[in-house]
Amino acid sequence: EYGNIVLSHRKRTADYAGLRIIYKRLAKVLAHKKDFKAAITFAEKSLELSDNLSPVLYSEILNNLGTYYIATDDYSKGKEYLIRSFLYDKSKNNSYNLAGLYSKLNNQDSCKYYTHQTRNIIIEEILHTYRNLDEKDRFNYIHAQDTYHLLYMPIETCINWDYKGLANLSYDCLVQNNILLNSTFDIEDIFDRLHSTNFEAIKSQLSENEIAIEFWSNRDPEVGNFEYIYAFALKRNWNDVKVIKLLKDDIYRTLRNEIPTREDYLPLYESIWKPILSEIDISDGDTLYLSLDDILSQIPIENICGYDWIYMGDKYNIRRVSDTGKISTLKESHPLISAYLYGGAVNSFVSNDSFHEKSILASINRKYLPEIKKSFEYLPWSEVEVDSASAVLCTVLPSKNVYTMKDSLCTKRSIQQLSGTSPSILHFATHGFNISAENYD
Repeated sequence: EYGNIVLSHRKRTADYAGLRIIYKRLAKVLAHKKDFKAAITFAEKSLELSDNLSPVLYSEILNNLGTYYIATDDYSKGKEYLIRSFLYDKSKNNSYNLAGLYSKLNNQDSCKYYTHQTRNIIIEEILHTYRNLDEKDRFNYIHAQDTYHLLYMPIETCINWDYKGLANLSYDCLVQNNILLNSTFDIEDIFDRLHSTNFEAIKSQLSENEIAIEFWSNRDPEVGNFEYIYAFALKRNWNDVKVIKLLKDDIYRTLRNEIPTREDYLPLYESIWKPILSEIDISDGDTLYLSLDDILSQIPIENICGYDWIYMGDKYNIRRVSDTGKISTLKESHPLISAYLYGGAVNSFVSNDSFHEKSILASINRKYLPEIKKSFEYLPWSEVEVDSASAVLCTVLPSKNVYTMKDSLCTKRSIQQLSGTSPSILHFATHGFNISAENYD
């Protein structure tokens, strides 16, 4: 009603710029009321008065017209206007709308092309902003809601349109987004990793018995599906990524004990592992690289049992990673060969003379030395710590390569004798000197 009043005034005063604006706004009102034919009429009138507009503003009117025609199922006209809009302004929104149109037309190649375009525009926009911020502001920017929505827009495209042709690009997005979210703020390192990390590069790093899985759960209240956690899985011999849905609510309800575990029903296995194992052929001993998200990153999924009562972590070699683009870096790590574990030191194996000569004790009042020596004499839990570490390491190393240096072996001399051996792991269960409060000077 008020729009029509303003419209009459603009016509009387020959305010053509004002007329263009009110036509465009009335078109949006009518589109909101689902009267798309009337919206097209007003949008076309606005277009007729737009000869001197900037490319961005002209593109906006073309884009509106394209979406209105698509809403009336006139895809031919809609496509014409959307392409013209994109040519005037290669923005992420124009590219995204074209991707959506080609998805509706089932044109896989064009949908992929414009989704890639959208992704590239977003990354360049984010990095341009990121480069000009200091470290604190970079962190806040990357974790802001608006940035989050931009980062995951192509993934939402894949999921909301249920378009499997975009699964590979979605995998790229997840890995690259994790690079941004977990970055150490070295801008050049970020650029290098973003440009070298993608689906094909990661696939080439996998051996036949390795699987990479990127998990994603939507956190944007404006868009996307909150019902699922999505697993984007990749194997070396696959041409495309597989998308697996995990029911998020079932996982949360199980953790709140609303779905109790029984001998004949294991809810966490049913909610997390069963969907994955039903889609991927995983053999015992295979390596899984998991980049977890949402509640999955907070629970020990390795310790979930199947109905054979064997832990998943005992069946498979499970590696948690911040992003699966780091697989090659992990493989370059030096293999474990030997471990030396020091603890359970007993003071009686150190001569009194050498004890008194220690520089750390030189400035301490001699009346405190007996108490200090007593506190240094033996700490049983430092021995327990070494024994516990040894038990763990013997599961991945030959027991003859795990050296527990306790009691008389826990000495300065034995440590000096390690010179030149370069053990894979050197662990000290240590403690400081203790002076009781009443003797503190």
